[in-house]
Amino acid sequence: MNQPDWAVLPFLGSRNYLHGTTLYRHLCGLVPTDSAVCFRITNVIRSNRVRVWSSADDGAPANTSARLDWSCIDGRSGIMLVEEGDLEQPLNREAYDEAFIVSDSAIEGKVIRYHGESPFDTVATAVPMFKAILKANDLTPSSGGQWMFTRLDACRIHQGAASIELLLEQARPRFVAKCSVLVNDKSTGSMYFSWVKLPA
Repeated sequence: MNQPDWAVLPFLGSRNYLHGTTLYRHLCGLVPTDSAVCFRITNVIRSNRVRVWSSADDGAPANTSARLDWSCIDGRSGIMLVEEGDLEQPLNREAYDEAFIVSDSAIEGKVIRYHGESPFDTVATAVPMFKAILKANDLTPSSGGQWMFTRLDACRIHQGAASIELLLEQARPRFVAKCSVLVNDKSTGSMYFSWVKLPA
């Protein structure tokens, strides 16, 4: 049985888990660039070492921590499943200046906008924006867990954008929140955050 290779990905900042934006970027590099995608994280991934299976692979694990479903206009489609491995040392860490994105964003009620050249890809730019709109609408408790990016439904993969806008559509405190995403003034899908209690 042929097994996919393990990949070692960076942790962001001082985090002790694999950030959803890092995993999403890795998975998008494995599918056609014109794909529509549905990306979901079902468990907090505490390792920097992951293995990506196709659902069609012989021996693909039944229990996985994340998945990406993709489809192209020409009819091609597939499912990528993420298996978590053992933590590998030393850790490679990558800078992620969320405050920079938030400081350049404009918030009006349930809408947050970012215009300009971001140092990050579209999803990695949208994540701190999502956190900021939740905080601005008093939806971030001071303790007991944290909001985490756990799902993206996108009509196509975007690597960068001149403008990004999020509209907070619904939020259940300490449970789940949803924003619609506009890239370059066009609707491109929905992003979800879940309230997660992280172990020490």
